[in-house]
Amino acid sequence: MTADVIAAPNDRLREGLRKVHGYALDESGDRVSVAFEPDLVEAPDHHVPCIRAVCRRRDGQVVLETFSVCDGDPETPLDLDAAHNALQTWVDRMTD
Repeated sequence: MTADVIAAPNDRLREGLRKVHGYALDESGDRVSVAFEPDLVEAPDHHVPCIRAVCRRRDGQVVLETFSVCDGDPETPLDLDAAHNALQTWVDRMTD
């Protein structure tokens, strides 16, 4: 787990996801999993890899735990420390 958590307000993330098409959402207990699956994403002329984010709810926030990419191969997890700024930017954009 990264020293600086990647987080966003739960309600704002849910509102942001409602504006997006082509994702699968699974909420189980305090876990939230979002997957942008290639066959759900509206990009008919482009190959799109699967992107999966798993978060944990904590004090009204969702905290990113894992972020991975799958392009027909086994999932490749991103190093949250190495990609911290990019992933926080993605979370922030989803909550705009």
